[in-house]
Amino acid sequence: MGGALAAPATAYIYDWNMLPIGQALWLKGLLTYKEFPPMQDPESYNLDQVLQQIKNARTAGRSD
Repeated sequence: MGGALAAPATAYIYDWNMLPIGQALWLKGLLTYKEFPPMQDPESYNLDQVLQQIKNARTAGRSD
């Protein structure tokens, strides 16, 4: 196989050893949620909620 050392055709040969490092870092980050849980509920964005916020923002500026 010809080409550069970092060619996409040779990536599978050299990049496979990065997977365990990435998985270990990801697991370390996720385990912090066990010790330090989030302080508030995450936002849930759905279309109805967004439309309601837009309507509230339009009417909040009016002094009718």
